Amino acid sequence: MNKHARWIARTVLVKPKNPDPEEAYRRLQKHLSKEGHISDWTRNRYFEKPFMKRRRLAYENCKQIYNDEMRRKVLFVLKGKHRNPWREE
Repeated sequence: MNKHARWIARTVLVKPKNPDPEEAYRRLQKHLSKEGHISDWTRNRYFEKPFMKRRRLAYENCKQIYNDEMRRKVLFVLKGKHRNPWREE
């Protein structure tokens, strides 16, 4: 896995009426945290032992499977074209 950043540059637009650098910094932090760069940097600040990496990757994999299944179930329920098994008709 590469240790370098996955992007070349990030441009943060600031409104010309109120050029607040703190607002631009907050926006930049929000973009970077959404893309996962902040968590990668904080995680790679120290050496991660191999068993901890395996444990983290297994947890992330299980979490992804769970989220996919829940998303699938919610979409099924929201379709509304199926019979409700708990309601007597």
